Amino acid sequence: MNAHLCQSLLGLAAASTLAGRVLWLLHAPRPVPVEAAHAILVPITGSGFDRREVELGCQLAVEHQASVVLMYVIDVPLTLPLGAPLEQAERDAQQALESARALVAGHGLPVRTVVRRDRGVREALAAETRKYQLDLTASTRARGNA
Repeated sequence: MNAHLCQSLLGLAAASTLAGRVLWLLHAPRPVPVEAAHAILVPITGSGFDRREVELGCQLAVEHQASVVLMYVIDVPLTLPLGAPLEQAERDAQQALESARALVAGHGLPVRTVVRRDRGVREALAAETRKYQLDLTASTRARGNA
């Protein structure tokens, strides 16, 4: 009879512990909603991956009711000043941004384009994010210096 009493007490203790956890779960704090993003930064490189990244940026912009910022970084070599004439790079940037802008326009989203000259893509993305207080960056791939 003593063993039966011990088993009953252990069962009661386990049940009360479980009941306490269930009550805690029912009264757990609710998650805080994430604020909607205002602008989605989409880096453009002029490669075949741009379409996928623009589509991702558009999906995020629709979900967050945000605008899209398309940015092309002209990576200026250290041997040249930042303001050095790079006509071909400028033409490549404009062509890539126009193609990307057309994709965004197809979604009916507000869009802004930026061409930035910098010493590295990562630094340029970080600076642009701070400058315009951008909320999200849409990128589906890793870059060597991004």
